[in-house]
Amino acid sequence: LVPVTEASIIIAISSPHRKESLEAVQYAIDTVKAIVPVWKKEIYEDDSSQWKENKECYWKSS
Repeated sequence: LVPVTEASIIIAISSPHRKESLEAVQYAIDTVKAIVPVWKKEIYEDDSSQWKENKECYWKSS
């Protein structure tokens, strides 16, 4: 488990221009979210909680 406020992924991109590097970061995180089952536990003010799975997984049935 990754503690709250801690980074769970680090993506390093190098590019001569900012636009291309930002596009590369977006592509990288979207790709990771599509192929890796990422789960998070949402905790609400009333102390209830719920586990959530990333919606981007291409293999997940609808």
